[in-house]
Amino acid sequence: MQWFKTHKRLIHEINLLTNENEKVSKALLEKTATVNALLRAMRCLDNDLKKSESKISILQEKIRELEKEIMERDFMEGFMEDE
Repeated sequence: MQWFKTHKRLIHEINLLTNENEKVSKALLEKTATVNALLRAMRCLDNDLKKSESKISILQEKIRELEKEIMERDFMEGFMEDE
């Protein structure tokens, strides 16, 4: 009889631990999904940032070219005014 009570109590403890383990596993899966979603979002933002930096670099180069053209034009206009 004692063996049966011990066996029944152990089965109950195993069931409690199994239920707790399932809850923890589910919570871990949810946290993992959240972390994965955040990582995806960070990668997308990183890609967007790289694209923006590339566009900025291109625009800065165009600005330098335009400034150079303006300086050359102003120089030529000043040179022609002196004649």
